[in-house]
Amino acid sequence: MKKNNNEIDLVDLLLKLFIYTKKYFFVFAVAIVLGLIYGYIQNRNVAYNFKSEMIIVSKIQNELDYSVMPRMKKEYNTGNVDIIDNIIKSAQKQISSRNYEYLSKRTGLTVDELKSVISISSKAVANDNSADFDYIEISASTKDKEIFTKLGKGIENYINNNEYIKRNNLKDSILISNLIKETNQKLEILSQYQDKTIKPNSNTEMLVVGENSVFGESVDMLSYKLKLEQELHSIKTARILENFFIPAGKTAASTRNLIIYPAIFFIISIFIVIILILNKKAKSINRAPQQKENN
Repeated sequence: MKKNNNEIDLVDLLLKLFIYTKKYFFVFAVAIVLGLIYGYIQNRNVAYNFKSEMIIVSKIQNELDYSVMPRMKKEYNTGNVDIIDNIIKSAQKQISSRNYEYLSKRTGLTVDELKSVISISSKAVANDNSADFDYIEISASTKDKEIFTKLGKGIENYINNNEYIKRNNLKDSILISNLIKETNQKLEILSQYQDKTIKPNSNTEMLVVGENSVFGESVDMLSYKLKLEQELHSIKTARILENFFIPAGKTAASTRNLIIYPAIFFIISIFIVIILILNKKAKSINRAPQQKENN
């Protein structure tokens, strides 16, 4: 008997659901259509965006011989990945707030060019040869694909024009200048030692033999000095390893919005229908006592 009652209750519930669905079918249909329209509008906005990626290097790992000044490796060859990531986030905030004048000063791009940039983001990429993150991938979304020819250099400028980064670069340049000075001093000492040890009419070729020869050490020191001078003339915290590519077409519209938004609107319509039903029930309950009094 109890089983039959349960079956009757289930049938009654399904019958009520069918009746209410049929009664409020227009409300559900309108909600789904509105969701489709909204999803289409969202897709249309996304479809006009162009996306591309670039890779920058933080503190390029050099091949300098640190034996001359051991602290060089500790003080100079350090990464700034977290700092650069925060700088990119700061740039995104400036884009969101449309502070194009400030961005123009930092990047070297015009205000009109910057207005086509929708968003930028970054993520660290692991270096296969080290546990540290030396490379950063930067993704950008724009309204104009031609801006990618200039955007990479603009982002590089934005990072290197950061006040903290500039102070670090100045510190690095002073450190490298001191290294060059110390290298020159050591080269002068080697030159003087070589002049004293080499006798007239002696066979100078013998000096080249062996890694520890005076002449060999002078050659190594001179090579080291040239590398330091190259590094001094190109000090940058961030350097472009691989620039943005120009995308062939617009970003494909996603069908996800055409599913999500109709579902959301449909759920909202269910709540609206429930409120309407409850409101109708409440009114009928309020009328019942009044009808009894009238009778």
